[in-house]
Amino acid sequence: MACINRLHTSMPQERSKVQQGQHNNDTEVWGAEQPSDLTVETSQAPLGPSQAYINALEHRTTQYTATVFLNRLARRLSSDRITEHARFNWEKLSYEHLDAIKRQLSSELAPNTVNTYLTMIKGVMKHAHKQGLIDTTTLINIKDVKRAKGSRIDSGREVKEVEMLAIFAANRESNTLQSIRDNVLLSLMYYCGLRRSEAASISLDNICLDSNCVTVLGKGNKQRRVYFSDKVRTPLLTWLDRHPEHLQMFLPRMNRNGDLRRQDGELLPITVSGIRAIIERASNHGSSRYGPFKAHDLRRSFATNLLRAQADLLTVQALMGHSDPATTQRYDKRGDSALKAAAHLI
Repeated sequence: MACINRLHTSMPQERSKVQQGQHNNDTEVWGAEQPSDLTVETSQAPLGPSQAYINALEHRTTQYTATVFLNRLARRLSSDRITEHARFNWEKLSYEHLDAIKRQLSSELAPNTVNTYLTMIKGVMKHAHKQGLIDTTTLINIKDVKRAKGSRIDSGREVKEVEMLAIFAANRESNTLQSIRDNVLLSLMYYCGLRRSEAASISLDNICLDSNCVTVLGKGNKQRRVYFSDKVRTPLLTWLDRHPEHLQMFLPRMNRNGDLRRQDGELLPITVSGIRAIIERASNHGSSRYGPFKAHDLRRSFATNLLRAQADLLTVQALMGHSDPATTQRYDKRGDSALKAAAHLI
């Protein structure tokens, strides 16, 4: 075989003074009941700066996230609550606007989320500059808005192997095509640390049984190779033996009854949202004892287990496809166990 958050608060309702050049407080900058310079009906450019920014993002999942975030911003910043980012007049934003956006969001959201919004707005404004909609001075001033400071405790958790073994056993007992597929997917995510988007895009050509490895395409269009043990190889071989059309589609989409989904006679690939549903179903299996978990918790567990086994940080970083070792460190959940143990010392 070949190597095979939604924003919950409403905008202030006072009359905007942006047209008058007054930016004395967040209420004046954020918008008002009456139309302001930030409100437009249609974009003036053939391809607006927000859509140009989204199109420039390399990953479909990132594009989707950016679309959701920018739509939320457009709804909050416009007096008529437009719901499509492309209809918002982004080129009207200034340093004062972005600084006010930062301060208001900081009162509601975690710093990392606030910084995600700021990064996206700055990216949109960069494209507005490229399209000649804003001048260089405006772009420089907007880019000068500082990132939000602070941090929050990671809400994710480590998923113990005993939890996964119980899920795997239940799926083997079910012995349906769907449960066998789910075991392969879950084992790849838990024992290889794959993101949902990476798992969804695996083809048979990405898997090498001779070397026990899978090649994935991660964020930033970066390819990496991840090796696996028999804990992945065994369910993988079972899947390839049971899945009659694995050469056409490695991880196909299925309906609730476990039937393969097709379009024009061709198998449809599993989706990122479909993987989310599989994770939720698996999580509910052991929730009564351990509590629910999310897809990214499997990735956190992969990093934690490697670090607990004394793998060096740079190796774990490479296996996870991180550009910065500091990012990998944030996935380490070993500290939670140490903190719990320390609480019993006094």
